[in-house]
Amino acid sequence: MNLEKQSINNKNLMKLEDSLPFLRPTEEEMEHRSIIEKANELMSFGKESEAIKLATFFKQPKNKIFTEKEQEDFFNARAQIVEQLGYIVTINRGKFFSLEKDGYKIQMKHFIIPSGYGYKGGRIGEIEIKKGEISSLWDHRWDNVPKDKGIIKILNELVNVIN
Repeated sequence: MNLEKQSINNKNLMKLEDSLPFLRPTEEEMEHRSIIEKANELMSFGKESEAIKLATFFKQPKNKIFTEKEQEDFFNARAQIVEQLGYIVTINRGKFFSLEKDGYKIQMKHFIIPSGYGYKGGRIGEIEIKKGEISSLWDHRWDNVPKDKGIIKILNELVNVIN
């Protein structure tokens, strides 16, 4: 595939919320996510007391209840979206989502509901990307910060469309 065609495909690629409108966050969920992200940022700067103070004043949004059909649609949509980017889906069961591309193996816990505790406040609760001895794991923080250009590219692609 030539680069021009690939970039056009990426521009037209849908994100999960685009293909499944029932996933779009409510205003209450957006506010909650913003507060959690701010608290996490304060924690990363060693300002624990400020983070705790901020987190105690937010209202937990109501949990959405999804039908079996909506859950099935979510699992199918995430697989279709990443397949358009050239990923091979090896596991697509519930929160467990595993992929392969260009020799990289990607394993993640991927949830239907985004969380302030997810990667960048999104649906990816945990992700490991590896190729041979090169590996990066994020589980609420980086255990091994990605330095490999291939890992960074994959992470950015996936976050852009399914997080």
